[in-house]
Amino acid sequence: MSSARRTLGAVLAVVAGLAVALGPGAGAAPISVHEVYPVPPNGVFTLDGHGYGHGHGMSQFGAYGAALKGLTYQQIVAFYYPHTTLSHQANRTVRVLVSAAQGAPLTIEPRSGVDTSVSSSVAGVAACTLPTSYDGGKTTVQRWRAKVVSTASGPRLRLQKTVDGSTWTAGNPPGCDKAWSAVMDGSITFTTGGYVRLVVGSSVRRYRGAMRAAFTGSSIYPVDVVPIESYLRSVVPSEMPSSWSAAALQAQAVAARTYAAFVHEHPHPGVGAYFDLYDTTSDQMYTGMGSEVTSTNDAVAATAGNVLVDSQGHAVFAQFSSSSGGWTVAGGQPYLIAQQDPYDGVPDVSWSPHSWRTTLAASSLRSVYSSIGAVTSIVITGRDGNGQWGGRVTSLTVHGSSGSVSVSGTSFRSTFGLRSEWFRVVLPPDLPTFVRASRTGSAATVTWQPPKPNGGAPVTGYQVVLQPGSLTKNVSATARSASFSGLTSGTDYVADVAARSDVGRGRYAAVTTKVDRLGASSRTGTAVRVSTADFAAGSAGAVVLTSSTVWAHGLAAGPLAVGLHAPVLFTDSGSVPSATMTEIQRVLPAGGRVYLLGNTDVISDDVRAAIAAKGFRPVRLGGVTPAATARAVANRLASVTKISAVVEVDDGSFADAWSGTPLAVRRHAVILLSHNGALAPETKTWLSHHPGLTRYAVGNAAHQADSSATAYVGGTAAQTAAVVAAATFAKPGAAGVVAPDRAVPGLLEAVRLRGSGPLLYAGGTSVPAETRGVLHTDRAALGQVDLTGSGLPYYDVESAVQASLLP
Repeated sequence: MSSARRTLGAVLAVVAGLAVALGPGAGAAPISVHEVYPVPPNGVFTLDGHGYGHGHGMSQFGAYGAALKGLTYQQIVAFYYPHTTLSHQANRTVRVLVSAAQGAPLTIEPRSGVDTSVSSSVAGVAACTLPTSYDGGKTTVQRWRAKVVSTASGPRLRLQKTVDGSTWTAGNPPGCDKAWSAVMDGSITFTTGGYVRLVVGSSVRRYRGAMRAAFTGSSIYPVDVVPIESYLRSVVPSEMPSSWSAAALQAQAVAARTYAAFVHEHPHPGVGAYFDLYDTTSDQMYTGMGSEVTSTNDAVAATAGNVLVDSQGHAVFAQFSSSSGGWTVAGGQPYLIAQQDPYDGVPDVSWSPHSWRTTLAASSLRSVYSSIGAVTSIVITGRDGNGQWGGRVTSLTVHGSSGSVSVSGTSFRSTFGLRSEWFRVVLPPDLPTFVRASRTGSAATVTWQPPKPNGGAPVTGYQVVLQPGSLTKNVSATARSASFSGLTSGTDYVADVAARSDVGRGRYAAVTTKVDRLGASSRTGTAVRVSTADFAAGSAGAVVLTSSTVWAHGLAAGPLAVGLHAPVLFTDSGSVPSATMTEIQRVLPAGGRVYLLGNTDVISDDVRAAIAAKGFRPVRLGGVTPAATARAVANRLASVTKISAVVEVDDGSFADAWSGTPLAVRRHAVILLSHNGALAPETKTWLSHHPGLTRYAVGNAAHQADSSATAYVGGTAAQTAAVVAAATFAKPGAAGVVAPDRAVPGLLEAVRLRGSGPLLYAGGTSVPAETRGVLHTDRAALGQVDLTGSGLPYYDVESAVQASLLP
């Protein structure tokens, strides 16, 4: 399919087009959009589009669809060219440039039994009939031509002949004006009956009418001078399949005739003196008699002389294109309007351009827009408002590493040979969500959830790659996990998961096997979850039991639990939760010690009795104040291990206590408390009985209480934790991340680390820069990072932690 397109001032090249019809009514106003399409991983954009061509006036596929629906050609042209009427015009002559014959002398072959005559535009030179032989019939003139030759007066035309097909001599036709034997300053026209045999390269084509070498003074245009009705016999089958319905072919004949009449009345600037119409899609396709077909000849005859005229009786600018795609485009005339086209999608043919798909490499964009560097994205910024996706693209910007360029949709379509500017970019699926990788021995399991919808191609499967080793698995679209076995002991792996689609693979979401999430729906459950992960049945040396509500009496629990090889579990004040009791029975051998932190107001004697009733030995470590409980814990710890230091924290800041716990374990220290900017009396007493110990103050309040201690202070809990981490751990093997406002996970993770690495903090929706910095700096040494507790959502905490651990 080709299509005719021409502005009132100039003829423009045309591309045919197609689109999906959506919603009734006339055209909408243009709209501003902001559609961002980053370069896909394979470097190739996939484009889905509608239509083929400019979309002005009649859709050829639409005309066919309308004919299939039973519309007559009169109804078809009335729909596509509103505000026009059919009128009859005489069979005028048009001049058509034969572009295939340009750049060479205009050469024709005589027809057997038909005279060839020649005429000139030179005044006073009479037309004459060219002889078929110059020697009484012994030889025959095989071809005649008009050739540009150089003379002292400048370029001129000369009539020449050949009798052997290779040697050319001056025509010198006897019985003709002597001017035909000389050079001529004017055009030469050949006529051989109703049609002329024109030599085009190595072939010969038949063209109705006469063939003219239109002389410009320096070169020639090969021009077919032909009655418009004869011209249409080639145009209609060249523009529309001759097998289509008669009404569609007749509508095409009327549109083509009207278009030719309009161009005849509105000459092309610069060339209108020599020809009216191009024989390409710049106007209408025209290839001569070889394309004529009975069905289209009938369509031309059935509509003979019929043209569409405006209210002034003038032929209209009857543009047409292959396919409107469901919406025509306004063309600046009352009869070229934007409207829904319900007929364009009707024809059920496999090659219909109603909907199409193509690809466009980012490298192709860069080669055209070289100043922008490596292409990073396409951003569509405007559409015409008609139809699916908001209609045809009116403006877009191509962004690159070195700049950007903004172009119109029409320019973009023309530059890259798209069928129309009605398109959208179809992205591959987005990143899979909630991607996790867990490692157990020599096996790893990678899990994920589907990508968030991005309006792109649907997921057809997933690709999972484990590095090192490039272990790869391709699984179905419904799969949510992939398992790998035979992994190397002691090796950390990175899992890459990407969604596949029919437009290519999406980007990989990368996670490491280092990250482990620990948590449950309750405080008690979280403690049990951590204990289960750390202790086999009967393997604990003791159990440390703290209050699930009164945090201050558990601030010193960490070093004690580590020193006794004990899990920390939680209890209510008046009773032991069943899950906690079950875990105590699982992890602790009969007769083992259970340490209750706090006085009876914190953990009642009913809890003590319940523990004893199960065959364990409850031991209370507590006092009236949190500082007294911390002192009791310190005394117990000092009785089982050598104490080298003291970590001081404030009884109102459990976050500082938890980040200080790995420091205390690492430095063989106990944890003691300050209160209201001063060391608690119980702390002073303990320190007086244990002189010479190194003292660390974690947090601003503790530092105010003891300015002589080594201070680890930051503006926030996360900053303080990062300061502790940097000062304490050069190459940590593990780290824990918890929410700073969750007391239970912080204590549990601080104990679980057992001095192997720092405890760090992340907010409910973000990971502070200080935490990310520690993780990224130590990523090579870190073999495990725990996310403990329910206060750390995947987005953006877990994903940010994973990103910090990646190279």
